[in-house]
Amino acid sequence: MIRVAAVVLAAGRSSRFREAGGSEETKLVASLDGKPIVRHVVEAALASCTRPVVVVVGHARGAVEAAIAGLPATIAFNPDYATGLASSVRAGLAATPADVDGALMLLGDMPNVEARLIDALIDAFEA
Repeated sequence: MIRVAAVVLAAGRSSRFREAGGSEETKLVASLDGKPIVRHVVEAALASCTRPVVVVVGHARGAVEAAIAGLPATIAFNPDYATGLASSVRAGLAATPADVDGALMLLGDMPNVEARLIDALIDAFEA
């Protein structure tokens, strides 16, 4: 079986969210069904066969880290988060072990992603 890491991109500034009246520092920590949006994504990754799970943080780092506290995920800080998504992808890939066969990028603001979908993507990659 192949080994695929999950990289959860959670470093963005959430500028549109805040401009639209969002009260949190970032939409990633806004509550959905009783828990932060980003926590839904990280839990789905952890419930899948991906390992390790790397969470890239940047803007609102403390709030995002608090939202996923207690979960067995690796944190990767992207100091260049304001430059855009590509810098977070680079930071996430740099934090994955060299012996993984691939990395699956997940957006931290997609709380309805499910472990079975993640595993289906990995199965397709392996095939």
